[in-house]
Amino acid sequence: MPGAPAERLPQGADHVQYEDPVRDGHFAAVPAFGEQVERAGVRSILFVPMLKDGTLVGVIIVCRREVRRFTERLVAVLQGFASQAVIAMDNARLLTEQREALEQQTATTEVLEVINASPGSLEPVFDAMLQKAMHLCEAACGIFGRFDGKLFEPVVDRGVPAELIATTRQIATALVNIGGARTAIFVALRKDGLLRGVLVMYRREVRAFGDKQVALLQNFAAQVVIAMENARLLTEQREALEQQTRSHFANLIRRVGHQIDRMHDVRGEQRPVAHRCPPRLDPACERRRGGFGREPEHAGSLKQVSLPAARLRFSL
Repeated sequence: MPGAPAERLPQGADHVQYEDPVRDGHFAAVPAFGEQVERAGVRSILFVPMLKDGTLVGVIIVCRREVRRFTERLVAVLQGFASQAVIAMDNARLLTEQREALEQQTATTEVLEVINASPGSLEPVFDAMLQKAMHLCEAACGIFGRFDGKLFEPVVDRGVPAELIATTRQIATALVNIGGARTAIFVALRKDGLLRGVLVMYRREVRAFGDKQVALLQNFAAQVVIAMENARLLTEQREALEQQTRSHFANLIRRVGHQIDRMHDVRGEQRPVAHRCPPRLDPACERRRGGFGREPEHAGSLKQVSLPAARLRFSL
């Protein structure tokens, strides 16, 4: 409607006043408005804009039940109130942004602690990150899924109906029909340009995710990709170490086997010598050789003293 507050205030008017809106020519073309004003018992109306850097962010409206114009002094007072209200709104916005930033920083720190405490294990990381993301984004449900090149496999989920998790096709339709989703966001998990998974979050009301919430989810997705890559590297390192250990153990077994075989060979060569008995200790062996007093064949350069048989004593 030409001349209405909704048109004049955004254009820079410092206030709009109607001394008698019922008889004001601006409202003559809208009889229903005049009827509503009369029914409410309103006569004089004053509109004072709330401006932030020249942008209209709100309006203060005051009414009288009699036809009596608002003075310039009252208009100035309301304009001061409007300025203070804008300052209060800006302070509240800054405090909210600071609190949200602190919550996001705290959530990121806690997720990093989970990553450090669970090397090579992805499910605790996914679960902690999904819980933080849902809280900060005010989402009803969330899913972390891996992509194997053909299909998405849900890894962890929160608040999601079981029927939806079992769905592998037409996920968008299932989100609406089964999950009751009205607003959804899909954030890709990429490594070197390749899709590795997806983070899905949705709300059951029509309300878009803000830019800061999208940035937060993208940050979480980047951390998940790092955790997935670390888990892959740790798995490869563990497998390589296990293979190296098995190979080293096999080589050790072979060396021990070779040593045992050599010991058997040496014992086999020494066994005939070990069975030769010194004649002065074994009389049976000496009798087989023809009696005492003979130099044994194996003595070599050793000099032995022969003793008479009557002076030898043996104990069995």
